[in-house]
Parts: sequence; C-alpha cells; structure tokens
Amino acid sequence: MVIVDEAHRSHYNLNGFAKWLKDALPHATLIAFTGTPITSADRNTRKVFGDHIDIYDLNRAVDDGATVPVYFEPRMTKVERTQGYDDDLVDAAPDEATVGLDDAERIRLEQRVAIINAVYGAPARLATLAPDIVAHWEERGPGCNRSSIAPEKP
Repeated sequence: MVIVDEAHRSHYNLNGFAKWLKDALPHATLIAFTGTPITSADRNTRKVFGDHIDIYDLNRAVDDGATVPVYFEPRMTKVERTQGYDDDLVDAAPDEATVGLDDAERIRLEQRVAIINAVYGAPARLATLAPDIVAHWEERGPGCNRSSIAPEKP
C-alpha cells in the first residue's frame, strides 16, 4: 500500500511520480489525500489514484467544528493592462522563465504569468484595490468575528 499526501501537481502526466510508483509497485494500492482534486484532460486525480474513498469537504469541516465558515464577498475592481506593456512584451517575458520546460508546461505557465502580471497586478488596479481592502477590514473592527455579522445558515 502506498499513501500519498497532496496528491496532485507532480503526480500527473507520463513521467509523473504516480507512474513511477505504479511501475515500481504494480500490485500496490495507491491511497491519496488532497484538498484540491483536479479533473481536466491532462490532469485527473481520480484517473491516477482511483475513485474517492471519502470526501471531507468544507461543509463537513464546518459542521464538525474543525474550521470556521468561509464567506465570499466579491470586491469588484476594474482590471486593465499596465501602461507600457504591449502584447509582444507580455508574450516575451515568460520565455526566460520557461527554459527547460516541455511545451505543455511552458504554455500553461505563459498563460498564467501574462494574466497575473498584465491584468491583476496593474498599478492602477492595485491603487484602487488596496484602500478598499484596508477600509473593509477597518470597518469590521479589531477582533470582529465574521459569523457575528453574517446571516445564520438556513
């Protein structure tokens, strides 16, 4: 039996760690733990490790008292490209950071870097977002328990 914690990321693809385990221990049962199972064409936790034995999701953790409720409050901030960064510059920047990666890994990284740097990290957006976050937390006050101001669960 092989037990894997954080069963994702390096365990996928033809050269992933799970393949090495299966090749080395072909009759072993693989049991994997992850808080972020992945289901996509090129990375699939259930395909690599098998069906779920148990799912301990956030709702169950809250019901058990293992964690506090999580509330999502959208904080909309305008997103636009940083001045001086054109498509050519955004496309060229990842080239230096992706030397040695295979094509699929490189493409995935380029897409993420371009989005993060050119959109979400734009100075104008951050200049709007930062004061909003500060005001939000100052409004809540020190030691404010989120559950005391959120509506009760049905």
